[in-house]
Amino acid sequence: AKKTRRVTPLSMAWDNIKRTPKKTASVIVSLSLSMILLNGTFTLINGFDMDKYIENRAVSDFYITDASVVNLNSTAQIFNGVSKQLQDEIRSLNGITDFGSVYMMEMIHKFSKTGLENANRVCEEYKDTFKSPYTDEQLRLLTEEHSIISHLYGVDDFIIDKLDIVDGEVEFEKFKTGNYVIASSYIDTGEGRYYDIGDKVPIDFGNGNIKEYEVMAIGNIPYALGPQHGHFFDIYLTLPAEEFILQTGETGAMKTAFNAEESAIPAIQEWIENYCESVDPNMAYQSRETFATEFEGVQNMYLTVGGLLSFILALIGILNFINSVITSVQTRRQELAVLQSVGMTGKQLKNMLIGEGLWYTVITVLITITAGSLITYGLVMGIASQMWFFSYHFIITPILLCIPALVVLSVLIPVLCYRNMCRQSVVDRLRESE
Repeated sequence: AKKTRRVTPLSMAWDNIKRTPKKTASVIVSLSLSMILLNGTFTLINGFDMDKYIENRAVSDFYITDASVVNLNSTAQIFNGVSKQLQDEIRSLNGITDFGSVYMMEMIHKFSKTGLENANRVCEEYKDTFKSPYTDEQLRLLTEEHSIISHLYGVDDFIIDKLDIVDGEVEFEKFKTGNYVIASSYIDTGEGRYYDIGDKVPIDFGNGNIKEYEVMAIGNIPYALGPQHGHFFDIYLTLPAEEFILQTGETGAMKTAFNAEESAIPAIQEWIENYCESVDPNMAYQSRETFATEFEGVQNMYLTVGGLLSFILALIGILNFINSVITSVQTRRQELAVLQSVGMTGKQLKNMLIGEGLWYTVITVLITITAGSLITYGLVMGIASQMWFFSYHFIITPILLCIPALVVLSVLIPVLCYRNMCRQSVVDRLRESE
């Protein structure tokens, strides 16, 4: 049986782009990549949550600490930079509602018998994570000296309520007696414990001063209140500030955190900024405002990098498309002249060329929305899955916004090529083959 179908400029356009599959694929891939990257960039930016970012970075309105603690390039951190005099001065400011300090010292913690057994079990269970050269010394310390690197913290009452507790409960009055400690685990969620609730933890304060504490809960101080570093295989032990000072001696705090009445925040911001810049440049402060600015900086960085890469790929794709259309028309001048000589009108020819451009747009958009969405998801999650302030949201708005530009490009370039070709008559173009 003989079957026929209606031939239109659009169907002829489809047949034409199928004649050069490699060239067609090249144009579509280059255009699709730019749109996928653009969509991925906006998906990433749209998933950044300022509230989550500030919540993690700021558990109070203000912090003040030695500049070496927040300066990641500092070679030696000072953990007692906030003097008692400065703490009293801050506490006396008008509008202060909550106030507390974190004290800290780095030490080598010698395990009890139970702690050593647990630590060895942790090493065996998570041995695949012990791959860096830095862990060799830590494992030697555990094996030969039965010890581990430790941060010992002392926290004021205001900070106790801010602790990240993953198991157990901090009973305020019992904890304040100075006979209890909060111990961390290898994994932040509570797995890989060196000590469990109820275990006895010996802490050596030096000069033969060793005291045992009972583990009240498993947890740690918030990252925002910490020294901004860790040792991979370590333990964090938290005591009440009074007990910490009693055992280690009077000292300055590592960080002081405080809240203020909303009406007083601008004045306090100005005071603390002037103090850190003019009175004692060795001190640094952070606030919700500085964290909001920091968050915007992170957003702008990803937007700039992603936008620039998208622009470069889009430019390559557009130039590739223009070159493809121009080359196609130039190499088919005689063929197009023959079509016109056997009855195809100029309008039909122009529509066929426009149809070829539109087919590029249709295929590009379909690929970007379908396969491109999966690629975008994998790309975005690969970058941001470990970011605590990121939440994935499916969006295709950037793709939809690109469609009008692609349509204009798909129509404009073929029309310009057609007009340029029509400067020569059909007869002249047919004679070019002779």
